Amino acid sequence: MIIDQKIVFIWRNINYSGGHQNYGGFVDNEGNEVGYDLIEKNLEDLTFKEAFSYLESMEYGEDDAYRKFDVSELEEYYSYLYKIDPDAEVVEERVGDDAGQRTLYGVVYREENAPTFVLIKSEGDVKQVNTDPYAKKIAKWWGM
Repeated sequence: MIIDQKIVFIWRNINYSGGHQNYGGFVDNEGNEVGYDLIEKNLEDLTFKEAFSYLESMEYGEDDAYRKFDVSELEEYYSYLYKIDPDAEVVEERVGDDAGQRTLYGVVYREENAPTFVLIKSEGDVKQVNTDPYAKKIAKWWGM
């Protein structure tokens, strides 16, 4: 299987309590997990879609990857993204305040080559769990 998109998974951590944090990482189609920090780049005001466009155009090399996923394993979980029911329920539970939010998304292209961000799981002030079985498999694989 060939993964013909640059970014497969993206996670972000946002916290504006006691200082600003807006950082995360993405996994590209070769299994490289590359980090980013939007505060450091003075880009903290970008919307998620704008931040995604910035990351897609970001220049990096293999040396910038802080984790490397096995490509065959990545291809398996990439295929799960396209099996997630877009209408699957996302269960939400408020669990705290000032904890920030860490969220994992899968990136799928379904219509007109525009990215759709599939929420896999989110933890922090609000716990959000995608109830689709494939989303749960991805969350477990990711360690969430």
